[in-house]
Amino acid sequence: MTRPALIALLTLAAPVAQAQGVLHTDAGSTAMIIGSTNARGFVCHADSVWGAGNPDRESGRLEVPVGTIDCGNRHMSRDLRETLQADAFPSIRFDLGRVERVSSDSVVVSGMLTIAGISRDVRVAGAVTSQSDGRWRLEGTKRLRLTDFGIDPPTKFLGLVRVHNEIDVRFDLFASRRNPAHPAGNS
Repeated sequence: MTRPALIALLTLAAPVAQAQGVLHTDAGSTAMIIGSTNARGFVCHADSVWGAGNPDRESGRLEVPVGTIDCGNRHMSRDLRETLQADAFPSIRFDLGRVERVSSDSVVVSGMLTIAGISRDVRVAGAVTSQSDGRWRLEGTKRLRLTDFGIDPPTKFLGLVRVHNEIDVRFDLFASRRNPAHPAGNS
């Protein structure tokens, strides 16, 4: 997730961005929505993810602009944006609440996930590794139910094709202590 819309957070975080412990997402960060219908599976990619926070203080935010998610098919991408009500809720947002170190290379992250205007507490397990270039990498997968976020699984072709309620959100995030420039044109 290379350059998204967390300008509000970055504006607030900018004065403290040089402080120890503040991390920002870096180029190469991605997320995927993996799901299926009664006819086939699908994968939608988000290469625009933005976040900033301080894991030591258990504070931070991660956002994915819904309009940047690509399902590899323009009709399917449009349907996803409609399903997630992108006009009213342009970002999927995760607000960090707590980080629990499980081992030297794994954590459980807790916080508030907001999709289509509905917020739910979630816990996500992830693998953490230190990269040779000084960045940190966090990888993991979280299974979600659309109905938990007030989303009716979509149907097409008079109900002949139905999206299953459960989806997996897979993330691969890179972070560093650098203070990136604000993403141009994003809000």
